[in-house]
Amino acid sequence: MAAALLQGCAVTGSLAKRPASLGPDNGTLIIVGGGGMPKVIFDRFFEAAGGRDAKLIVVPSAGTKATYDDSDRSVKMFEATGATNVHLLHTRDPKEAETNEFVAMLSDAKAVWFAGGRQWRLADLYLNTKA
Repeated sequence: MAAALLQGCAVTGSLAKRPASLGPDNGTLIIVGGGGMPKVIFDRFFEAAGGRDAKLIVVPSAGTKATYDDSDRSVKMFEATGATNVHLLHTRDPKEAETNEFVAMLSDAKAVWFAGGRQWRLADLYLNTKA
């Protein structure tokens, strides 16, 4: 009994030392890897986002292109499934990801979709930035 109590105190102490987190307190993570996406995945994604009119941000930065625009296949994929409020957010410069102008689009987003590619590029670009 005493060991369990002490163990609980040790865990509580380590939790108290965690740094404050940024962003929403909670949310839903939907992970899709390779292959096709059945309708049920889109349905669940939009349900978690608050509907097909919810503000959706597509981040294609794991891909290889230097620039992307609204003709990106991920943007078109969501528009084809009925999304009405899709925006693209991309940079290759971590300094840009640190600007208020860049992150402003995220402030009222209800969902963020990270398109496929090499996921380490996302960490290289966005880790330790405001984005």
